Amino acid sequence: WLTALFYFPNFFLLANAALGILFLGGFVEEKLGRAHFAALWVVTGVLSRYLQPGAAGFDPSASVFGMLGAVVALDPLHLTFVEVYPVPAVAALAALLAMNYVFSQQVPVVALLLGLAYGYLALMSRPSAPPMPSRPQYGTRR
Repeated sequence: WLTALFYFPNFFLLANAALGILFLGGFVEEKLGRAHFAALWVVTGVLSRYLQPGAAGFDPSASVFGMLGAVVALDPLHLTFVEVYPVPAVAALAALLAMNYVFSQQVPVVALLLGLAYGYLALMSRPSAPPMPSRPQYGTRR
């Protein structure tokens, strides 16, 4: 079940996953860290395969959709690329959902929701910055 996340039956799926990692992976790894990036890839791929078996299949596209969901949760306006055009992550999500539905009639919705949840939980678990003072305080030492 784990090796199915790294199985590419044709060049199109390999290119799709490589472009997804290229355009989204750096941002997700920077925000979440290496271990959480790997956990996001495995969790979204494995769970979407069992919760929505027809859509995920044996390809890692579910993990790419999970990564896109995490990007949307972490920063919806983060610029990513669809084809060669830089667009916000929310617009990229809409475009990829539409293209995936038109060409394959299957959308890994579970992976997308898992990625959104993972990104949101990672965002909420970060330590927050101390609150800014309501007005400038002059003459105080730090």
